[in-house]
Amino acid sequence: MTKYLKRMVKKAGLPPGEVVHIGPEKSDPPTVTLIQYNDQNAHFYPIHDVKDIVSYSDNQWVNWLNVQGVHDPTLIRDIGSIFNLHGLILEDVVNTRGLPKFEEGGLGFFIVIKAISFDGHTISFDHIAICLQENAILSFQECTQDTFKVIKDRIQQKKGKISQKKADYLMYALFDYVIDTYFDTLQKIDVRISELNQEVDDFPTHDTLKRIQALKKQILALKRNFWTTRDIVLLLKKSESPLLSKKIGKYLTDLHEHIGHIIDISESFREELIDLSERHLAVINLRSNDITKMLTIVSSIFLPLTFVTGVYGMNFKFMPELEQPYAYPILLISMVVVVTLLFAFFKRKRWFE
Repeated sequence: MTKYLKRMVKKAGLPPGEVVHIGPEKSDPPTVTLIQYNDQNAHFYPIHDVKDIVSYSDNQWVNWLNVQGVHDPTLIRDIGSIFNLHGLILEDVVNTRGLPKFEEGGLGFFIVIKAISFDGHTISFDHIAICLQENAILSFQECTQDTFKVIKDRIQQKKGKISQKKADYLMYALFDYVIDTYFDTLQKIDVRISELNQEVDDFPTHDTLKRIQALKKQILALKRNFWTTRDIVLLLKKSESPLLSKKIGKYLTDLHEHIGHIIDISESFREELIDLSERHLAVINLRSNDITKMLTIVSSIFLPLTFVTGVYGMNFKFMPELEQPYAYPILLISMVVVVTLLFAFFKRKRWFE
C-alpha cells in the first residue's frame, strides 16, 4: 500500500485522463503485435510504428492488437488515438496498481484483470487491460513477456474454436486463460500450506508464524481480486451489447462457475491458515509448558538437597554429626533416597507424560 501511495503522488496536480505510468520501472522496450485471423488463415504482424496498424486493419478479419509492456505512455497514447480510446481508459491501462474493473461504453468494453503467479513465497499480480470493439480486441500486458502465447499458438495452429469465432470469443478465451492461471497459483499455494503444516508438526519457530501470517495476508489480497473478477464476469453475462453474441453467454456462465469455485478454494485456504496459526501457538505453548514442567521437576529435586547441603555448609563450632565416622555416607544415602522418592512421586502423578 505504501508503494502504491508513493507512485500515486506522481499524478498529483495532473488533469484527469493524463497518461502516467504507475508501477515498477522497466527497461525492456514494449512489444506490439497485430494478429489477424479468420477460419481460413492467421497472420502475425510485428508493429514497429503504430501508424502501420491503420494500414493492416481490415474488418474482414478478427483484429487482435497485443501490447506487451505499458510503461511507455507515448506508445499507449498513440494506440489510444487510433482506436478512439478515452483518456480515462488509457489512464487505467498504464496504472498497473489499479484494481480489476469493468466499463461498458459506446465503443465497446474495457476490462482490467490480473494474472497471478506464485513462486512459493510471494504472490505476483500481472496487470492486463482488454478492450473489445467491433471485430477488434486490444490487450495490454504489464509484463513484457508473452503471457498469451498459448492463445496465439491456438490461433496459429487452428486449435479449438477461436479461429471460427468472432472477437467476443477471443475476449472470453483471454479471460478464461487468465482464470486458469488462478488454479495453477492455488495449487502452488496448497503445496506451500502443506509445507507449513509439516513445519508446525516438526519444529515450529517464530519465523514459522511470520510465514503463516504473510501467506494469510496474500490470500486475503487474492480474495479481493477474485471477488472483483467474479463481479466483472457477472456484468458481462448481464450485458445486452450487440458486441456479445448470445452463444457467448454459456461460456461466461462456465467462467462464472470457475471463479466461484476459486473463491471457495481461497476461503478454505484462509480458514486452514487460521487453524494453522492457532495450532502453531498451541504447539509453542505446549512446548513452553513442557520446559516449565521440567524446570519445576529439577527445582523440586534439588530443593531438599540444597537444604541439606546448606545446613552442613554452615560454620558452626558444635555440630555432633561431624564427629560421626559414618555421617558422610549416611548423608549421601539419605540424599539418594530423597531423590528416588521424589522421582517415584512425580511418576505416580504422571508429571513425566
